[in-house]
Amino acid sequence: MRIVSWNLLNGGQDGISTERLDRVISMLRVQNPDVVLLQEANGFAVEGQRLLHHLENSLDMRGFLAIAKTGYHLATYVRRGQAVRSHEIDSTNFFHTMLKVELLLAEATSLHLINAHLCPHASQVRLIEAQHLVRYARHGTAGDHVLIGGDFNSLDPHQDHCEALKQMPPHYRVRYLMPGDDQQADTRVGRSLEFAGLIDIGYQRGDQSYTIPTHLPVYGADFGRLRLDYMYLSPAFADLATDYSVIRTDLTDECSDHYPIMIDIRQSD
Repeated sequence: MRIVSWNLLNGGQDGISTERLDRVISMLRVQNPDVVLLQEANGFAVEGQRLLHHLENSLDMRGFLAIAKTGYHLATYVRRGQAVRSHEIDSTNFFHTMLKVELLLAEATSLHLINAHLCPHASQVRLIEAQHLVRYARHGTAGDHVLIGGDFNSLDPHQDHCEALKQMPPHYRVRYLMPGDDQQADTRVGRSLEFAGLIDIGYQRGDQSYTIPTHLPVYGADFGRLRLDYMYLSPAFADLATDYSVIRTDLTDECSDHYPIMIDIRQSD
């Protein structure tokens, strides 16, 4: 099983142009994932969910959409033929929204896929969102698998961020600092998920490389390199991971301000 998570930047659209979204589709076709978690699926709810269905048809996948009051929607795609047990949306406890899709795997085991895009503006809000996310870790202790992925807008607790933070203007840097402190990076989201027993698969696999910015000339592209996109797995599911990567290519440099992240999962014994 191959799983990709990617923040599209305004739904891969620039005004009425969908050229970036076309590039996204091209990249996903090359990687041929079984599951795709998309953040900033902006515009996917309009015109009868035309863009949601466009990706379904282009990728031969089934799409699920979580509409956010902010307009920053989430979309999760699953390979056609994969059994889906349920899906749920939580727009109450999240600044944007949260989308969970439960897949039925072999031997009646479920995989709980949680797609999340945490608040970009306030570390205190992100911490509350993380505390809601850790509730899903219980599925991993009950014999099912769990994956929580997306754009967490949060700093890696296992890295030093001093140089990257110095490069940011103060009004942007403060998003990533502990409240009331102009020096200390806020890494509480990642630590909370780890304390709940979940595994940061990038850290476990030895790749903590940055996921933002790309070479796309947008606001923030000249700031320090940050790792803001993650996948956290329940321990048994992490044991099945064979690869993790941040996909940096000429194509992904032109798709979004975020690079996609990807994992491969082997079939359980």
